[in-house]
Amino acid sequence: MAAPARTRKLKVDLHIHTNLSSDGGQTPEELVETALAHGFDAIAVTDHNTVQGSLRAERHARGRIIIFPGQEVLTDSGEIVVLNLRETLPAGGGLEETVRLAKEKGGFVIAPHPFDIMRRGIGDNLNRIIGQVDAIEAFNSRTIWTRFNRRALEYAESKGKPMVAASDAHFPDEIGKTYMLVSSRKDPADILKSILAGRAELVMKAQSRSSKLMRGFRKLRTYL
Repeated sequence: MAAPARTRKLKVDLHIHTNLSSDGGQTPEELVETALAHGFDAIAVTDHNTVQGSLRAERHARGRIIIFPGQEVLTDSGEIVVLNLRETLPAGGGLEETVRLAKEKGGFVIAPHPFDIMRRGIGDNLNRIIGQVDAIEAFNSRTIWTRFNRRALEYAESKGKPMVAASDAHFPDEIGKTYMLVSSRKDPADILKSILAGRAELVMKAQSRSSKLMRGFRKLRTYL
């Protein structure tokens, strides 16, 4: 009889982009290799309004690292991250309707950078869906102003919601700045279950000022 899988601290990041996002600067295949080089056990590929990047990453990974199928969906009230779906959800729909659809299909819903007014966080609209949100992104490495992350953390604590930290990396050099150490078996379902149970240690490090400036130049170049 096989011994049960061992629980250990797994290095996890549930919010990363590839060049299937218009502002991403790494292929799904490059992302997998970079994540492996940084010692990650599991990542979620969450391109804007498409699940295809995560499926490509999964094929390339060939079981060497857990890849959560994911997408960052833009609703009429801001963005949500949805994991565990292998189909792309429609963008631009109502917040409640999009979350309802995601949950009906078995999705794991995260509110990313919810109070970052310089990006597309859902802000106070989070109150409308708080019962359906699985976790709140309490720290996003790309958020410029610390008060936006602090408010997300305080909100999650006030509501008793599980918290995650993520790099939101769009380029290879942003990977590994922020992540979680999740006490779990190396199994996708058990990782999410452990996060829901609060067994995730948040390792939080913001991108450097120079990195943020470089990111701005990179983003500008994608539109030229």
